Amino acid sequence: MREEGIVGLKIAGVAPELHRLLDAAVASLDASDRQTLLAPHVKIDTGAVLRRARVWRWTLGLGGAVLAATATGAWYSLRLRRELAERQRLQRELEASHARLARLNEEKSGLTRMAAHDLRNPLGGLLLSIELLRKDDETTRRRGLDRMVMMVHQMMHMIRNLLDVQALESGTRQMRLEPIVLGVALREALATLEPAAQRKAITLHLGEAEPALAVAADRSALRQVCDNLLSNALKYSPADTTVRIALARAGGDRVRLCVSAQGPGVRPEEMERLFQRYTCLSARPTGGEPSTGLGLSIVKELVGRMGGKVRCESGPGPGSAFLVELPAATIAPANIAPSPDPVVS
Repeated sequence: MREEGIVGLKIAGVAPELHRLLDAAVASLDASDRQTLLAPHVKIDTGAVLRRARVWRWTLGLGGAVLAATATGAWYSLRLRRELAERQRLQRELEASHARLARLNEEKSGLTRMAAHDLRNPLGGLLLSIELLRKDDETTRRRGLDRMVMMVHQMMHMIRNLLDVQALESGTRQMRLEPIVLGVALREALATLEPAAQRKAITLHLGEAEPALAVAADRSALRQVCDNLLSNALKYSPADTTVRIALARAGGDRVRLCVSAQGPGVRPEEMERLFQRYTCLSARPTGGEPSTGLGLSIVKELVGRMGGKVRCESGPGPGSAFLVELPAATIAPANIAPSPDPVVS
């Protein structure tokens, strides 16, 4: 059509002959020629291909980063919580220590006032007894000497209790447990307290017991337990009464010491404060004796350190009994020292 110069014609269809010629012409072209002919008319834009492996790598990387960030945040949060809990614990301990120091300071102040007050009376009595000694009357002198001995014993007992409390609080009091015949230790304590009992016309009665009834105890601590229980019974007992001491086995591995007196007894509402330090209950000494409120607390502390227990039994009326149970011990008969008959004064 170009060569012949035929113009102004519009092709509305393809004649069969021309169709075959075109098909044959197209069939004779190879792939590169076809691509060359199509390229100007059919344009394909090729973008970046997003491969599955790359997607997984990016996903895993992002997920790892998120997990690492989460784990770091959780660890940091846990660390902060632990530090906060530790600081709160230290704060509570500081507050408890502050409260304890304040309480101890108050106890020490109260103890100082009490000791000063209770020591003033015996010292005044000593001065009075010394004045009596200047007289020529032998009976008056004897009475003054007895009074001086009693007051010195009271002051020594008070000072010993104060020193023992200090030793127990500081932890310097050490226990050396050994087999001790309980009856012998009691008779030694009774012999020391017999003059005080005679001055108040109080009878001390030690009941019969097995000769070899022994306990595993510290000798000094056991003696102090006996002294405090007996002196406490004498202090609160009225004149012309009896303090009874009994020893017995309490099961196969325990020995019981019971000190009972006819004093005013202990009120039920005061029972839980009975063995606390610096505690003054409603009962008062019958002979004006000093009281620091330390004796029973020391008894409980010493008995507990020796593996024993102490309790008080008191009814609604007068009278009370203090019971101490200590671990039993075995002692050879040859090591049992002879002792006098039960004390009855």
